Amino acid sequence: MCTGDTWPYWIELGVGAVLTVLSLVVAKGSRDPTRQAKTIIAFFTYGLVTIVAGALALHQAQWSRSGDGVCVIWGRWALAIPVHAAVAALISLSLSPSLIDMSLAVIFGGGSALALLGGVLTSVQNGGNAESAAILWTVASGICVIALFVLLVGIAFGFRRFLLFPAAYQSTDGRANVINRNWYILLVIGTTLVYAGYTLLYALGPEGWRQYESQFTQTMLLTIALDMLLLVFIAAPVLFLLNPDGAPSTATAFEVLTPAETAVAPAGASIGSQIIV
Repeated sequence: MCTGDTWPYWIELGVGAVLTVLSLVVAKGSRDPTRQAKTIIAFFTYGLVTIVAGALALHQAQWSRSGDGVCVIWGRWALAIPVHAAVAALISLSLSPSLIDMSLAVIFGGGSALALLGGVLTSVQNGGNAESAAILWTVASGICVIALFVLLVGIAFGFRRFLLFPAAYQSTDGRANVINRNWYILLVIGTTLVYAGYTLLYALGPEGWRQYESQFTQTMLLTIALDMLLLVFIAAPVLFLLNPDGAPSTATAFEVLTPAETAVAPAGASIGSQIIV
């Protein structure tokens, strides 16, 4: 069994339980399809976080690797898969109501964490093919992070229209359906840094090549700070509050509460009745 305190997981469990209930209440009252999709994603994410945090608090989801004997807490890395996928989906829906964009964000966000789980379960310290496999997993995670960055840049700055030619009403002036460019830059760069930081935390930490020698509690706090605190408990609620329905807005960063101006749909088009593909 990995040694160390697990008290932060009890806090995570309590916060996750509260947010699970709140997201369910908001989802029940949502009438806009994009807003409802975001709250349903949040509900399942917070519910899963709550359950896994309880297991980790009770010293479960741990394993000693047979190749090198390193004790890894695989549960927190497995939890990162749905968390990274869900947060990427929320970010995508905050930039554009496109189902295609959201699906790609889920693939790249969840894929980056899935590759890290493969690396965590791979024996690194004994060298040979196992270490080569760990390198492969790390590179695969990095590629997914880069792909997510390119995707978000394309959505945020309207590059998607050059490839897929979306209908005019999906973006009033060729820009993304979120706040202004200051927020685009902050959102895209911040998201990429957090996802890339998680990859580096694996590669340099105890589960990887041990360039960062840390105690159990230190590594646990770092993963919680990056994955749970920044992504789940801060970024996800803020994304919902800033732009819950993905509607176009020309508000500045200090006018986020100003009602957005919705573009006029062409004849036969329906806005607000479904997520746009």
